[in-house]
Amino acid sequence: MVQKKTVYRPAIFIEGFEYIKTLGAGGFATTHLFADIEKQYGEYVAVKVPHDKEGEKALVGGDIPSLAKLGDLPYIAKFLDVKSVGDSYVLLMEYVEGRNLRQLLGDVGSLKSLPIKKALAYTIHVAKGLGESHKRKMVHRDIKPENIIIAKSSDTPKILDFGIASPVSKKGHFKTTLGRHTPVYTPGEIFFEGKGDHRVDIYSLGMTLYEMLTGTLPYYKPDITDYRLAEIARKGGPKPPREINPQIPIYIEQAILKAISPNQNDRFQDMEGFIQALEPPPQIKMAEQHQKEGSIRRAEHVLRSLIKQRPDDPRGYVALANLLNRCYRSLEAKGMLEQVIELDSQDPTHHISMCMTLSRLGEKTKAEKYLRQAEDLCKEKRLQHQIESLKARLFGK
Repeated sequence: MVQKKTVYRPAIFIEGFEYIKTLGAGGFATTHLFADIEKQYGEYVAVKVPHDKEGEKALVGGDIPSLAKLGDLPYIAKFLDVKSVGDSYVLLMEYVEGRNLRQLLGDVGSLKSLPIKKALAYTIHVAKGLGESHKRKMVHRDIKPENIIIAKSSDTPKILDFGIASPVSKKGHFKTTLGRHTPVYTPGEIFFEGKGDHRVDIYSLGMTLYEMLTGTLPYYKPDITDYRLAEIARKGGPKPPREINPQIPIYIEQAILKAISPNQNDRFQDMEGFIQALEPPPQIKMAEQHQKEGSIRRAEHVLRSLIKQRPDDPRGYVALANLLNRCYRSLEAKGMLEQVIELDSQDPTHHISMCMTLSRLGEKTKAEKYLRQAEDLCKEKRLQHQIESLKARLFGK
C-alpha cells in the first residue's frame, strides 16, 4: 500500500487526481505519484512534469499515437494520457510499484552486482519489450538502470520513460542530440553523427547487463568528460566482464561484448539475436523433449551435433554430461566435464557437477578436490548451501 506524504506538493493541480508523493527527477522531468480519484486509470498514476519547455518538447513533442500503441506490451510501463495543466502539458503513465535497477545496484562503480540468473532473466524480458517496440518503429534511446523498474508484485522488469522514445524514418534511423541520452550507456554514433537506429538500444542494454553482472561499466571514470568517454568507447577494447567477475559464463561475456561493440554493424542486428545468445540453445530444449519421450539416442545425437556446431560453448557439453550421468555412463560424463572445465574453469557449477560425477565413480579423493575448488569460487548463497549439503552427503563433513 502506498503511504501518503504531504511534505511537498508540486505547483500543479490536475482535476480528478490527488498528489501523493514525488518519485524522482530525471533530465527532462520530475515524476510524481498521484491518486486517481475517479479510478479512470486505476488506483494510482505516475505523472511526469517537465522542467521547462525543452523538457516538455522531449516528453510530449514526439509521436504520441505510436507511443500509445505500445500500451498492449507487458514489458513497458503504459502511456495513459497527456493533460494540459496551465500553459504546460504533463504525461500520465502507468505507476509500477517497485525499485529500479539503479536502486538495486547502487552507484556506478560500486561493484554491487546481481545474481547471474536474475540478471539474465531481467535482460531477456527487457530485450523482448524493446524488440517489440522496434518492430513498431519506436526506439527508446535511453535504456539504463534508472529506466528499468522491477515490479514488486511479480519481480519482473518494466521499461520506463518511453515518453522520450523516437519514431524512426523509413530507413530505420532517427536524428537526435546528446542531451536526450545518458553518455555512459550511449554508443559513439550518437556522439559523433547525431543519429542512430534500433542498435542504440542494443548497445545500451548490453551496457546495463555489463553493470548488472559487474557493478561497474567498462569505460566509467568519475571525472571523465562526456566527449572523452565517447572517444574511448569509439576505440573499443572494453575490459571483458569476466576480468571483474570471473563467474560470468563465457557465452554471456561474448554476448555482452558483441552488444557493446563500438561499430554498430558488429553488434547484434536485432534484439532477437541478443536474446538467442543469452538463452539456452534450442537444441538443449529439443534434447530434453527427446528424453521425456524416452528417445535417449536422439537426445544424445542432438547434443553431440550442438557441440560440433559450437565447440566453444560449454552448455552443450554440460547438457550431454547430465544426460550421460542419468544413463549410468558416468565415465563418459567425466570426459565431457573435463572439457567443460577446460573451457570455463571459473564457474563453480561445473566443479560441483564434476564432484558429483566422480563420487558416482567412487573417486572420492578427486571429488573432494573439485568440491573444494567450487567452494573457493562460489559467491552465490544458493550454491554455497548446495556445497555444504554435498559435503555432508558425500564426505560426512
